[in-house]
Amino acid sequence: MSESLSCYRCGHSLDSIPLPFSRRDECSNCIAELHVCRMCLMYDVSEPNSCKEEDALEVTEKERANFCDYFKPNPKAYTPGFVESQDKALSELTALFSNSSETNKENVSLDESSDTPENDVLSRAEDLFK
Repeated sequence: MSESLSCYRCGHSLDSIPLPFSRRDECSNCIAELHVCRMCLMYDVSEPNSCKEEDALEVTEKERANFCDYFKPNPKAYTPGFVESQDKALSELTALFSNSSETNKENVSLDESSDTPENDVLSRAEDLFK
């Protein structure tokens, strides 16, 4: 392979790991598994099952080690900002659900303590989405 390989997740050089990658090989920097769909030349999200190889078995977890016989390491698998965007999305989801769970606890206690007219319940439900 003419181009040097780097980890799909962190961009760290993988020159110290002999080819072909085994199922157990990991990036020494971020400990990401390397024999994964996201590290493969055949990986393409626009294809069915995200793979250009029609005969490959479906792999549901694209960032978990697998036994695919069609695996070929992609020197361009690293996408700068991938980890940052993944962390940002995770923190936004955490913030979203931590706030809504507190609101839901308050609303549940109100619903259990009193019988309210249907319009009042509807207005409180609409307030959740404002």
